Amino acid sequence: MNDQQTAHLLLCVLWPGFPEIIDAGSPQSQPGSPLFRSGTDSSENPTWHVIWESSARTEILPLYMVSFRSTQLCKRPGSPHEEASIQKKARLSM
Repeated sequence: MNDQQTAHLLLCVLWPGFPEIIDAGSPQSQPGSPLFRSGTDSSENPTWHVIWESSARTEILPLYMVSFRSTQLCKRPGSPHEEASIQKKARLSM
C-alpha cells in the first residue's frame, strides 16, 4: 500500500515443474537436483509450495497488476484507522 492508501496486487501464473518433497523447517535454499524447479510438503496433498530463486525468472509469469483504494483496508484490530473509527463512532453517539 502506498501513501495514498492505494493497494497493488500482482497476479501471476506459476509453472512449478517437477516438485521435490521438502520437510517443513528445512534449511534447503536451492533445488536438490537440476530436475526439480520447485518444492512442496507433499506430492499427494500439498499445502505449500516453494519456487526456488534460481527458477523465478522462468517459472513465474506476471499477468495483471490490480490497483485499488479502500478505506476498509486499514481497519484491522489495533490499527490507527480502527481506533480513529471507534473514536468517531463514540463522538457521534453522544
